[in-house]
Order: sequence, then C-alpha cells, then structure tokens
Amino acid sequence: MDELSGIDEMDRRILRAKVRRSVSRSRATSRYYSALWMPVILIMLAILITGLTTATSQLLQYWNHSSDPSDVWIGLLIGYASLVAITAILKRVHGRFRRNIILKRFLILAFAAYPSFSATYSVVNESWIAYTTGAAIVPISFFIATFIFTTISKPAKRPVAPDTVYDRTAEAMLETAALISRSRTMWHSSKVSRRAVLAVEDLARTCQSTLALRSRIGRWNADIFSQTAVEALRVAHVVREHKKPIVCASAPQDFDDVAASLVSGLTALLSNDRDKLLENAPAAIFKDRVKEILRYVFPVVLLTAAATFLPMVPPISGQEKIADSIRLTFIVAAVLALVAPRSDSSTKILDVLSKATSPK
Repeated sequence: MDELSGIDEMDRRILRAKVRRSVSRSRATSRYYSALWMPVILIMLAILITGLTTATSQLLQYWNHSSDPSDVWIGLLIGYASLVAITAILKRVHGRFRRNIILKRFLILAFAAYPSFSATYSVVNESWIAYTTGAAIVPISFFIATFIFTTISKPAKRPVAPDTVYDRTAEAMLETAALISRSRTMWHSSKVSRRAVLAVEDLARTCQSTLALRSRIGRWNADIFSQTAVEALRVAHVVREHKKPIVCASAPQDFDDVAASLVSGLTALLSNDRDKLLENAPAAIFKDRVKEILRYVFPVVLLTAAATFLPMVPPISGQEKIADSIRLTFIVAAVLALVAPRSDSSTKILDVLSKATSPK
C-alpha cells in the first residue's frame, strides 16, 4: 500500500483497512492452517512416495528382469531436485496466473511421463528411462497428498469470510498497481516496460478467470455463466488497455496514471461494485470470446489427435508396447489439460511446495 503514489493519507488508510479485511486476513489464515498441518501432509507424502516407488520398482522388474531397482530411487533424487528448481522459478515469476500455468504444465508433464516411460522401459532397458519414471513420482505424490488433504480438511476448516467476493482479483490488482507505481522512476527502461506489460496481461487473465464467478454459479447454469463470462471479458479488455500508456510513457506521471486507474478498480472490487468495473468496458468482442474458447479446446483436440494418429506411424506401429505407451501418454495429457487444477487448487499446491522445499 505504501508503494502506491498519488493517494492522500486518509484514502490510503481506508484502502489499507479494506485490503486487510478482504485479502490479507483470509490469506494469512489459509497459510497458517497449511503450516499447522504441514507434518500431516509430509507424513502422507512420505507414505505415497515410498509406496509408489516400491510398486514402480517391482513393476519395472516384472517387465524387465535385468532392471536395477536402485534406478527408480535415484530418479527420486532427480525428481526432488526438479521440484526445488520449479519452486524457485515460481517464486521469481510475477503474477498468480503465470505461476499457475507453469505449475499446471509441470504437473501434466509428470502425470504424462510416468505411464509413458514405465511402459517404454519394458521394451527399451535404459537407466535414464527408469530415472525419469522415478523423478515423475515426486510431483505426482505432492499433488495427490495436497489434493487429499485439502479435500478432507475443507469441511473441518472454519472459513474466514472476506468482505468481497473478488478478494483474489483485488489481491492481483493491488500487486500490479504496486509494481507499476514502484517502477515509475524507471519508466524509460525497456526491461521495466516489458515487466509491467506482462504484469498487466497477467492481471487481465486473472480478471477474465475470476470475475466469471464460476465457483458461485456451478456447472449447470450456463445461462448465468455466459453473462458473467462476457462481463469478465469486458473488464479484461479494459485492463489490457493500460498496456499502451506504459509502452508509450514519456514521463513518470504516465506510470502514476496507470497505477491510479488500477487503484480505482481495486476500490470497486473491495466494495463489490461490479457496475463500476463495467462503466468504461466496451461491448464483448466476438473475437475475444472465440480466442478464449480455442485456448481451452485446442490443446485437448491436438493431444487427442496425437494419441490417435502417432501410433499409426510405421516405425511406431510395429512396436505394440511403445505405441500403447504413446497413446496412453497423450490421452492422459489431454484429460489433464481439460480437468487439471484451476487457480485455487494450484495456489494451494504452490503453498505446500514452497513450505516443503524451503530450507529449515
């Protein structure tokens, strides 16, 4: 809050109180709850890793009697190192939407690699295949342990209700406004400009996702969801219009104007004033709606087509086990691309990863 320029002290105090009630309190409670039950998660994780590793070693030995059981355990060390590396990368990436995309792709890669390389090892007896299979066990176990824990603990957890239904969007808008305001003295730097534009795009995608209010609508009310989704697209369009003033900035005041505009949107979010967010929003652009649909459908169609046609390629079609493993890999990837965790689940997984892999 202190990094935002152009706000008088009284407005800053009021805004700080609203942010504390609507964003900080619920987030701090969630993180405290995760830290409190971290030993339970780690015990569950240890059981899953041990069980999956033992079962995988037995499976690889059954398929190939000359396999070395220690290869899978070596793969575990590689998997943990990759998990620490991806956590470090996620901490350096600005914007929750971009972090969730990276985490989602990492999990999809792990879930697709495990069955594929396990099946391939039955035909090709190479140690690196066993290493990769073992490495995939670690992120898979993290995901399963976190998913089980959050599912079981949700009914017992006492929720801290924020004052707004747009708390996640408000948090993202505050972070972006602070970043742009903090960068005002470097308005002439191309690197700073690119970082600010990326932050605005991440905020636009967050608005596009969260303002649709899918969790409050449910799956069987398409008529309502179509309205909120179109409104979310309109707000995202307004947010993206802040990119040009950043790119074409000629003075620090241009960055201040963008930050002030985002603070105005933040005030509307904290007040649950959806109409104010839509005041300057244009009518929904058909092109944007088509692009949004294609963004979700195209990867699934592409992966499904790969699962269908790649096993028919002559060098692969002659190897039945390899063809089956390739088919299974792309089918798993297609299913995960469709039903992989959304922002909320990904954020919980990221919190657990950060706590579990951080040095004590």
